[in-house]
Amino acid sequence: MTFRPATIRLHGPEIRIALASFLLLFLELLLIRWLPAYILHLAYFSNFVLLASFFGSGLGFGLCDRRSLFPLFSLSLLLMAAAGGVHLDMSFRSEQELVFQSFASHRSSVPFWVLGPALFVVVAAVFIGPAQLLGSLFRQLPPLTAYTWNLVGSIVGVAVFALFSAFGAGPMVWFAVTALAYLVLRGSSLRRTLVREGAVLAVLFLLLHVLTSGTLWSPYYKIVIKTMGDPEAPTGYSLYANESGHQTLQDPKFKEWIYQAPYLLFSHPTYQDVLIIGAGGGTDVALALERGAGRIDAVDIDPTILDLGRKLHPLQPYSDPRVHVTVADGRTFLERTDRMYDLIVFALTDSLALASSYSNTRLESYLFTEESFRQARHRLKPNGLLVLYNYYREQWLIDKLGGMLERAFGQPPYIAAPTSYVTLAAILAGPKLTDLVPGRPPSRTRPLAQAPTAATDEWPFLYMERPAFPRIYVLVILEIAVLAAAAVFLLQGGPGQLRRFPWQFFFLGAGFLLLETKNVVNFQLLFGSTWIVNALVFLAILGFGLAGVIVRRRTDRFPIAGAYVVLLAILGLNLLLPLSDLAALDPAPRYVAAALLTLSPVFFSSLIFSEAFAGVAQPGLCLSANLLGALAGGFSEYAAMLIGYRWLAAVAMLYYLASWVLAPRSQLTGAQTRAAAASGAP
Repeated sequence: MTFRPATIRLHGPEIRIALASFLLLFLELLLIRWLPAYILHLAYFSNFVLLASFFGSGLGFGLCDRRSLFPLFSLSLLLMAAAGGVHLDMSFRSEQELVFQSFASHRSSVPFWVLGPALFVVVAAVFIGPAQLLGSLFRQLPPLTAYTWNLVGSIVGVAVFALFSAFGAGPMVWFAVTALAYLVLRGSSLRRTLVREGAVLAVLFLLLHVLTSGTLWSPYYKIVIKTMGDPEAPTGYSLYANESGHQTLQDPKFKEWIYQAPYLLFSHPTYQDVLIIGAGGGTDVALALERGAGRIDAVDIDPTILDLGRKLHPLQPYSDPRVHVTVADGRTFLERTDRMYDLIVFALTDSLALASSYSNTRLESYLFTEESFRQARHRLKPNGLLVLYNYYREQWLIDKLGGMLERAFGQPPYIAAPTSYVTLAAILAGPKLTDLVPGRPPSRTRPLAQAPTAATDEWPFLYMERPAFPRIYVLVILEIAVLAAAAVFLLQGGPGQLRRFPWQFFFLGAGFLLLETKNVVNFQLLFGSTWIVNALVFLAILGFGLAGVIVRRRTDRFPIAGAYVVLLAILGLNLLLPLSDLAALDPAPRYVAAALLTLSPVFFSSLIFSEAFAGVAQPGLCLSANLLGALAGGFSEYAAMLIGYRWLAAVAMLYYLASWVLAPRSQLTGAQTRAAAASGAP
């Protein structure tokens, strides 16, 4: 059998499948940005939004025979926008993980174990209608043809949202594109559409205008700027990111003493070459200039915050020719620069955002590992100094960082932390510690043996004292698992039908999303935690998936057992070869090696899925099972808090083994492929 491209009609099922897939993926990315910007602490758990989208889409595919909920989509979109005006705070307490807490009086605090599952259900409901439509469209084409257009639409959705991030487009544009895709998919005349949807959409955009007035949207945060002092002659500005105080733009003389630590604690505080990671609005840069630095490399991951520093900082530090600004991930900059520094500052790099909705790593996770501290040590001159400072909030976190620095530098750091401020501390390490002034307060160091578990590239959890599976996550996952099981039970019509549930597709979905999570984390480590790296990884993963489908469509018979063997072998290789071994390579060979080691399994996973999907009689049900399995795979990512990210490959192997064992015998012998070919399926 040869692959023959079909004739594509502008209003045919191919284009509608691509547009519906675009809508689902674009909406997923929209809500991942929108909801955490207004619900404080959801920024730590935006993968809940991701997993809710998979769950809702799975239910929608499974309900494609029922009455359509798609006409309610504009109303659900309005409700999601309205969630931004509720001003909720998730009350999150965990003895096993440190989470920033807000004490804002205008917020209503709801326990995480209540708000998490409730939000999960509400977000999932938004995706049911579009997924129902997509499931019904799948029936109009052969399964693999429909799945091909599904992947094409998803790729376009990621690409378009990435472009919006690049150009700083905000929610008005995001929601407008979403509403336009919805209206086109409704397929009604413009007059009927305006009569039916006009009032809801008008309220939606009026509400968006109110909620987003005076806000800026970087690729990571919703940002609000407030003046300090007299509004007519401000002394500085406060920057709020995702409803939380983030930093101030003001003269360093008004800042806490920790900013001055590298200058006040030394006999000869002159630093010619300075690197500031997390330069942000520019206060640390202004202080270094004031203290006589000859050259400053100012690095920050957020271009919008850097631009605000250029425009608003009262001392205008970024206009000084001695300052060289780089928009980059701090860890990546340390790896790629060949300059040596007298002073390296990790300047309050404590984010309230995950690096990706696919993992629990934060933007700064790979900056605060032992391997990163060793890289900083290699970038110091013979009398250089590394400085960290922050409101650390827990003594054990100070002890943890102290132990990590002692291992990285081979000597105890100096920790300046007055007893009146238990969690406010400056931590200093490097050869320059020999120049500390006499009579300084004693260091707050603890014996290395008592330090909490070090954060490493394999286990990059700075804000956990020890490896654990936090109980709060277990509780919420169990709550959602019960909801999902009940939904599947009702969807299948009772226990008698569950034995016919396509478990192979369930475990393929679980393995794929866990594999996707691992890939995202791999590339954060190797190439940085910036939004563009994440977007390129998503596009690469979808591209490998599409390549697998195309190869399958061009092949009469495919040895599915062989694909399983190769997939499992590559995942086993991921267990044996630590990614840190690739970090020493130059960028081009590092990318090739990383792609072969971490992305090639996606291709073989797609081949397996395509072979299994080619002859199914109920594509909607199989996709539903696949997406519900992705929910299980997504929750499995939390196991990294206990076992580290490398060992997630072993969990993925178990999922793929289960899918192999549960595959129909006809599929394994090739009978399904021959039957599909005889019936004219691709």
